[in-house]
Amino acid sequence: MSGYFPRKDISTEQRRRMSAIAGRYATKAAKIRTLHAAGFDRATIASFLEIRYQHVRNALVSRPTQGPPR
Repeated sequence: MSGYFPRKDISTEQRRRMSAIAGRYATKAAKIRTLHAAGFDRATIASFLEIRYQHVRNALVSRPTQGPPR
């Protein structure tokens, strides 16, 4: 499978914060939207979730009209 897999260095503190924010959501799309709403950039989210950058982009572009999950 081809694609761009970002390899950003994420600090332990930042990784802990991302886990706390995204941990309660079941789907990757919900995690992506929540992390993006918290201010993380696409490459950092992709690296944290170990998914392709394109997956993150697609989840954000096809965002539901009601906004990020609560």
